Amino acid sequence: SLISDWEDPLESSSWALPLLPPEGGGPTLGQSGAQNTYLQACQKFGVAPLITPFVTGHSTSLLLSGHVLEDRHMLPITAMTSRLEAVEEIDLADNARLTEKSLVPLFRALSDGSKGAESIVRLSLSGCVHIGQGTVAVIVSLLGTQPGGLRGLQELNLGGVKLHMTSFVSLASAIGRHAMLKNVVLTDTGLGQGTP
Repeated sequence: SLISDWEDPLESSSWALPLLPPEGGGPTLGQSGAQNTYLQACQKFGVAPLITPFVTGHSTSLLLSGHVLEDRHMLPITAMTSRLEAVEEIDLADNARLTEKSLVPLFRALSDGSKGAESIVRLSLSGCVHIGQGTVAVIVSLLGTQPGGLRGLQELNLGGVKLHMTSFVSLASAIGRHAMLKNVVLTDTGLGQGTP
């Protein structure tokens, strides 16, 4: 699988690329190393780099709604986000080809060793119909109060994501206990009826 083949590109000197020079105000704090990590991972996995403000370091918001992304596109982003100090938004809505093979590692990278998950105020996976119950389980665990979790999250959109009854119950419980959530969208989730 793609995830089992992933290894940190910074640990291999054969993938060394020069750091990108800052342009137009430069990247935000901590971004230049993250950009280099992203480019190294793109090269390693044979994925064309996405040119977005998040990747160039000019935004802390990962806004890739409707980009027809596949799991392989997320590997470099996962490598990059594990190096960031803050991520304000994640909008991956309407990327129906994404699965838990890429999203579980993304959310784990955000919560392991960085403060990226704690700074997220908006998360949208609306229309990501194949994200799987593993992704929902990771989000539920991150909605807790532990360090590295989604403690600052104010908006969560899982519209169109089919939820099994057990996932729905644990998600509803985590949402109910979360202190900061203001807007939650769970339309067209099957209301816990489950899917195969």
